[in-house]
Amino acid sequence: EQGVGVNLGGQLNALTGEIKISAAGEVRIAPLATLKAGGDLEIVSSYNYEYNYTEYNGGIHNAGTLLAGVKAG
Repeated sequence: EQGVGVNLGGQLNALTGEIKISAAGEVRIAPLATLKAGGDLEIVSSYNYEYNYTEYNGGIHNAGTLLAGVKAG
């Protein structure tokens, strides 16, 4: 059984630090979502799925904006 996933649909900001997201399920970032980190931005998913008898590893789906190493303001 797969783990719990993460759905991000808004804004997640760390103006002076880092953002780390780790999930056993899928990580989905919606089209209007924004992740902004003053430091590092790390997203990890251990989600595995099978499609047409082929196994795929990783379940990160980004349709939003990811920014790392940006200055506050």
